[in-house]
Amino acid sequence: MATVFKRNDCPGDEVWRVMIRRKGCKTKCLSFDTEKDAREWVKKNEPRILEATVSMLDEEKDASLINNRIREANRIRNDHKTEERT
Repeated sequence: MATVFKRNDCPGDEVWRVMIRRKGCKTKCLSFDTEKDAREWVKKNEPRILEATVSMLDEEKDASLINNRIREANRIRNDHKTEERT
């Protein structure tokens, strides 16, 4: 979700800041001279960024699932080797 806010970096120097945050992903921050420019950028780019992060999170879930299956298979294999030795 995007947040648009005004920031006064120096006296008399207004900057409009856009921040897009999503759990598990890097925060994306940009600065604009006007609020209008900031909001237009959000309308144009936020859906694309959020879609990309969703697909990235899906890929991470898939990789995590695969890693869990590999660990489980290795644990079972090691358990069988231990049983054979005894």
